[in-house]
Amino acid sequence: MTSKEPLTYDLSEVIRKNLNNVSGKAANLGELTRNNFPVPNGHVTNTVAYNSFLESNDLRDFIKNSLDKTDYSYYLSVEKFAKVSRQVMTYFQRDSS
Repeated sequence: MTSKEPLTYDLSEVIRKNLNNVSGKAANLGELTRNNFPVPNGHVTNTVAYNSFLESNDLRDFIKNSLDKTDYSYYLSVEKFAKVSRQVMTYFQRDSS
């Protein structure tokens, strides 16, 4: 990651041409914002920062293994994955404050 590259973008700065730096959902929200649709103010993390976060916390394999173990035809399996995902995110949110 270069020092010139921002880690986050304001939604009003994001356009579809940013798809290599942000998610598709973020790019669409940015386009809606720029076209005066009612979108709450917000910001997005760029993909380089997101991938760096996954790598530095050894989460990529955890996520892949968890997804591989999820039986999408069985509701409780999906619910378990969602619960564990929320617990992991809560841990990192608490740890960063």
